[in-house]
Amino acid sequence: MKRLFAVLVAALAAAALVTGSGTAGDAKGPPCTNVIGGGDTLGYASPNPTTGTSGSGVVEATFILAAPACSEATYTLSVYSFDGSTLLVSDIQPTSISGDTVFFHYEFPSGAPSDGVCLVGTVSWKNHVSDPVPDTGCAPVENGSAGGYSGWT
Repeated sequence: MKRLFAVLVAALAAAALVTGSGTAGDAKGPPCTNVIGGGDTLGYASPNPTTGTSGSGVVEATFILAAPACSEATYTLSVYSFDGSTLLVSDIQPTSISGDTVFFHYEFPSGAPSDGVCLVGTVSWKNHVSDPVPDTGCAPVENGSAGGYSGWT
């Protein structure tokens, strides 16, 4: 009976180590590569609200990191069609980085989709993807909307 109990305790302990507490980051790198938020800042507007030019558009996104951004990391954003099937723009560089906040602003001069976009962020560390954002797929952002995507981590 003691042996069975010991095996059960060991199995439960191993399961706890594998599943973790649910608070650990999904990034495979230091905390400066772990995106923990920013889904409330995703936005898209077409036509561009500043110029009003037909076919233009503006995409904005933010990564909130678990620690201040680090110079060894690379932060990029890619924009897909609203259904996620067509890559429209890749490897957009941040507009600004301040502390734990990485901000992206991209303007389509022409060819902006009228329905919306789907966004994919990537944080790379030492030549490998440390944290894809979202973890799978892309984050759909309807035209005229801002924020509200909970999977942006």
